Amino acid sequence: MKYYTSLLLAVVTMILTTVGCQSVPWKRTPPAEPPEMAAMRNQIQQYQARTNALEASNNQITIQLSQKEQELLKAKEYNKRGDEAYQALAQENIQLKKERRELIDQNNDQAQKLNMVAGALKTNGTTAIVPNSTVVPVLNFNDIPGAYARRDGQYYRVSVQADDIFDDSQTTLTEDGKQKVVSIAQRLASNFGQRQFRIEAHTTPIHEVSISDPTINTPQKLTVAQATAVSDAIIAANAIPEESLSITGCGTSQPMVSMSTAQGQAMNKRIEFVVLP
Repeated sequence: MKYYTSLLLAVVTMILTTVGCQSVPWKRTPPAEPPEMAAMRNQIQQYQARTNALEASNNQITIQLSQKEQELLKAKEYNKRGDEAYQALAQENIQLKKERRELIDQNNDQAQKLNMVAGALKTNGTTAIVPNSTVVPVLNFNDIPGAYARRDGQYYRVSVQADDIFDDSQTTLTEDGKQKVVSIAQRLASNFGQRQFRIEAHTTPIHEVSISDPTINTPQKLTVAQATAVSDAIIAANAIPEESLSITGCGTSQPMVSMSTAQGQAMNKRIEFVVLP
């Protein structure tokens, strides 16, 4: 009897053990992750995110640099074309200056030849023939200090420096200045008969303002006032009839020489008596 009881308990135990193993399997719980490792993993994730952002920013900068390089290449090409155009203009300017000098030399040669012909054709030392076949008196103004006579194509001109005939106000003739302009006008009238005459006034940008009249504040206005003053003195002396006389204020538009020196400025500040053809 005892034997059967022990056998029964063994069978039951085996059955219970087999059923228990099938219905409730054994599971192993993994160990918890240390806090230091979790913090390190989180930091690595942050570094990766920053690396991705920097890489994206670097790509954008690379694109911008490429664009700037293209713009720089275009600018260099534009500057190169500009330099080439400048060099071409500079060469053209040099060529034009050379041609101008050649023309001046040719003109001087022609003028010398013309003067030789004119000298040969003088009649009693009083007249000469100019290119347009007009008989022009050959006059001498050496007795009038500061007066200078010259032929200018179809015109005959007598110049006198403005500083020699105007006072410091720049628009009022001195007494000596009145005598000079009247003497010049009388000699021109007696030699050129019924010709028309013009008084031209010229100045420089440095002397723009009249001291006596503040409204005369430009070179143009100043030269008109000076030409008028000379014309009034000539008409008052009956040297040239009013109907045969005209005036022009040229301002600074017709310099005779360079204004870079004081002497050149004085020569350009002038009054010219012009005999019209």
